[in-house]
Amino acid sequence: MTLLALSMCSAFLVGEKSQLEAEEMSYVSDYNAITDDMSSYLDDDSNSADDSTYRQLQSEQQRYDSKKGSVESRLKIINAQIDGYQEAVKNNVKTECKLSISV
Repeated sequence: MTLLALSMCSAFLVGEKSQLEAEEMSYVSDYNAITDDMSSYLDDDSNSADDSTYRQLQSEQQRYDSKKGSVESRLKIINAQIDGYQEAVKNNVKTECKLSISV
């Protein structure tokens, strides 16, 4: 029964991890697109890094970088939880096998 509960919790976290990884990829893509926009904007001779449009792009870039960092932190936590569940299942299986051998 315990193994089933641990497996279900682990499966739920794996699903959540997949969603977060997709979210992270989206933020990375948006970040890269804004970085390209900033580079293109600066390539135009009439624009400078002190321009309000460029500062707005920088602000957007920082926002996506912050979101990506938040998702990465959550992924680290989820990975640690998944590892914990897998270790618990492994230890529980060893315990159950010892019990059945000794009976």
